[in-house]
Amino acid sequence: MPPSFALELTEILPHFETEVKQGIPFVWLPAEAAWMDGLVIDLNRENGKFSVYHPHPPSMSDCQLET
Repeated sequence: MPPSFALELTEILPHFETEVKQGIPFVWLPAEAAWMDGLVIDLNRENGKFSVYHPHPPSMSDCQLET
């Protein structure tokens, strides 16, 4: 199963990194920067589907989920 991530509303703290991609602001902790490199944002205007995904996500060696 590929790793997933969530979109969250959060207060932007001074130590967070930020970037706007396709008009959408993204905020992350410096340790999560690898997830932003290669991120794909897609809005299908025909069906209204909004997707944010990483086609080649970085490894998650500290993942706590059972496989």
